[in-house]
Amino acid sequence: MQGTGIFFRDPGKLSPKVRQLIEKVGEEKINSIILFRRPISLSKFAKFVGVLKGTSYDDLMHLGMIINKKYLLDKQDVIHFEPSGVPSDAEKLEVSLDGKEITINELLEKTRKRMGNSDFTSYSSKNNNCQDFMLNILAANGLSSPEYTKFIKQDLEKVFNNLPSYAEKIADFVTEAGRVAERVMEGEGYNADMHNFNLHRAKCNF
Repeated sequence: MQGTGIFFRDPGKLSPKVRQLIEKVGEEKINSIILFRRPISLSKFAKFVGVLKGTSYDDLMHLGMIINKKYLLDKQDVIHFEPSGVPSDAEKLEVSLDGKEITINELLEKTRKRMGNSDFTSYSSKNNNCQDFMLNILAANGLSSPEYTKFIKQDLEKVFNNLPSYAEKIADFVTEAGRVAERVMEGEGYNADMHNFNLHRAKCNF
């Protein structure tokens, strides 16, 4: 059963830490989105074992975005939304808002509706990763462009073809272990403040 203990969280539900920040800043209008990409921590190892052989990539990249030059939004084992600027070692690309007025709540809610609850908060290194999350955010909010897609998307099919047969299972195991650890550390936030949060959730559906 989902959502009944520290090992489970309902599909589509964000972590208590993220929900608390969204409660404070969710109605903030977005005036800036900067995409960033940086080599993942295992990129050097990936090159060493040959998973980039036959691809056009020098590194495996992690993708995220900075909203209003002060909030980092990305997906690793879970969705992260936290105060931060662009990482110092990252490449970046500014997204044109084309005059659109979007709040942080609206950005996330439109993305959740496009992806569905399960895909919105779940993670797969092969087919529901940080790149897919960024692409869905842009598409759901009418911000997509070939330039942004080129910046974001690495074709990981060849990468996975170069992996040993057991590697994907290990990656999924590590991801789920990270999700469980996050839930153990953060819990579900069931406390006296949840009444106010639930009133807000009725409006923004988080």
